[in-house]
Amino acid sequence: MMILTITTLGILLSLISFGNLSDGPSRPVAKVGKTIIDTHDVHTRLNRLPKNSQTTQKDRYEWALNQLIDEAILIYQAKKIGLHRTKEYADNLETVKNTLLLELMIARLLENYPGVSDAKVNQFYQTNAALFDSIHQRRFQYSVSDTQSEASKIYAQLTQNPSAVPWTHGGWITHNHPDSALAKTVFSLKTIGDIAPPVQTQTGYYVIQLIGINQTPTQPKADSLKLIRAELDFEQREAFIDAYINQSRDGVTVHRY
Repeated sequence: MMILTITTLGILLSLISFGNLSDGPSRPVAKVGKTIIDTHDVHTRLNRLPKNSQTTQKDRYEWALNQLIDEAILIYQAKKIGLHRTKEYADNLETVKNTLLLELMIARLLENYPGVSDAKVNQFYQTNAALFDSIHQRRFQYSVSDTQSEASKIYAQLTQNPSAVPWTHGGWITHNHPDSALAKTVFSLKTIGDIAPPVQTQTGYYVIQLIGINQTPTQPKADSLKLIRAELDFEQREAFIDAYINQSRDGVTVHRY
């Protein structure tokens, strides 16, 4: 039988589900050692399995049942060799219990979570519309000189042989680069490989070659709103939980060592 690899928490949840009730009376469908697996257990597992249109409900039922049987066999063998009495098991069990309690507590808190309003999402979009515009970047390399005459000589050499003088990589820049003269020159070049005549910048006379163009299209508004909602929702949920924790501090004694 196929054995599904599951986490320790998954095993605990599976065992807890053995006692869960679903619609209709439950009936036993398998027994492994002293462990009874009933129809409610199988249906609970079915809800956690991926659905496949090419798989019949009967096959999915058998798949779920086989998983539960395989897991019960492993648990039986683990108890047989005394793994449930080891310190490692106790430590991990305590971690799983705390994790489960934490998840349940957060789920309970979020029952009162108000969510992110459409107005807040739209306000963020309007305030930060530039973030979703087309991004135009240019990559360049350069040779810098102290004087214009020296830069002109280097420019003449490079136009004849682009490898005549060592280049310094300038990286990627946008239109709003702090040195406006440099940025204007980089973005004036049309084709990768083009070399611009010397331009005076804040730090000298530059001969610039364009070596890369990266331009992303404007993000569709609907996609932008989805991204904004997801980000704001994450931040607001965190703030909501943090606020509850801060309110609860007065009732809990905390010692730092």
